[in-house]
Amino acid sequence: MKKSLKKISLLALALVGAVGLASCKDKDTFDVSKKITRYTRDNTSGTRDGFFTAIGFKAAVTDDTVIPGTIQANGNSNMITLVNNDVYGIGYISYASLETSGLKALKYEGVAASEEGIVDGTYALSRNFNYITRLEADCSADEWVLLNGFRQFMSSKEGLGIIKAKDGILVSPIASAESWETILNKAENAALKAICEDEGHAQIEMKLGGSTSVEKIALGLSSAFAEKCPAFKPVHNHVGSGAAYKGT
Repeated sequence: MKKSLKKISLLALALVGAVGLASCKDKDTFDVSKKITRYTRDNTSGTRDGFFTAIGFKAAVTDDTVIPGTIQANGNSNMITLVNNDVYGIGYISYASLETSGLKALKYEGVAASEEGIVDGTYALSRNFNYITRLEADCSADEWVLLNGFRQFMSSKEGLGIIKAKDGILVSPIASAESWETILNKAENAALKAICEDEGHAQIEMKLGGSTSVEKIALGLSSAFAEKCPAFKPVHNHVGSGAAYKGT
């Protein structure tokens, strides 16, 4: 049967990702006569899509021939490694990984990369992170209950705290979010509460995949939710935004 998916907006996830131009150089030893090495992602990458769309070069989203001589990285971490090991390298990575990357973020159109600039839109190299799920018709009753429970957990006070701790950028304050206990004890979540509190309930496998840029956020959220609801068994396969559908 063909997979059926439902798209959920960024606001539901309360997360925004940014692409930062990153370079590695020491101005005292940098030889300006050397050729700059340009690194990019493969043409199924959502990060590549976001970057080239933001700079107004849509043709380069999927067409490698318009960016000859570039070297492709197979993921966000690989991009960081490649640029870090090339003093004349330049590329783009997720803003969430910038702080620990060892790379220098360059200004874009005169604006430095910052969380504030990303949220208010003054830093233009940004893209939404959306998530998609199967439709209710493609799930068993318990699968659908757990799926909705996980989505609610992501937007809970605890869930947003995890997103923030894993370098995600929030567009709504944690303080205004409901606690997981409050959410779980709502009348409409009676079925979810019953599954989560049933220690003998068979585990239900839930597959998560998509962008490598948010893998650590997905791992953190799913691990925490599994502790609160042991029937939830997360299986991860993060191979890039373009392959999210196939990977799950």
